[in-house]
Amino acid sequence: MKTLSLFFLLTGMCLGADTNSFPASSATWKDHFGSSDQAKNTVLCLMARGFFLAPTTNIQAVTEAWLKEHPKAQVITVSTMGPALENAPQSKVAFVWIVDGDHSLNVELVRRGCFSPQTQKLAEEQKLDIAQKDYDAFLEKVAEAGKAAKDGKVGVWKDK
Repeated sequence: MKTLSLFFLLTGMCLGADTNSFPASSATWKDHFGSSDQAKNTVLCLMARGFFLAPTTNIQAVTEAWLKEHPKAQVITVSTMGPALENAPQSKVAFVWIVDGDHSLNVELVRRGCFSPQTQKLAEEQKLDIAQKDYDAFLEKVAEAGKAAKDGKVGVWKDK
């Protein structure tokens, strides 16, 4: 219930303009949800699915540390869903990647076991806002990171 309240709070906070890429430094994050003046009426999410039910751990700390190490990182909109709220037809939820060159916060979150690699896969009905080849390459990296996390029993895999 707390996460659902956060979702509605963030939806109301989103005040920026629609774009496919913008500086990550302009976003504010609370675990896997974010908002930015660069993305009007849009809740940013580091997970494509499972954002209310998937097990998670340590997202905030890993995100904050990664963003400090990557001050030039960009938010890339991967897929947009909407409307997010029935009474706000302009509202959206965007699955985003945070990238700095070849470095990816999303991959790092999976590698550290903050959430499973399945949270990074779009559902069939979701449409890509990026090139399919980029998405496919990302999924390969996420699968490798997920295997490493599971084999190392870190994060959500710790007690499994």
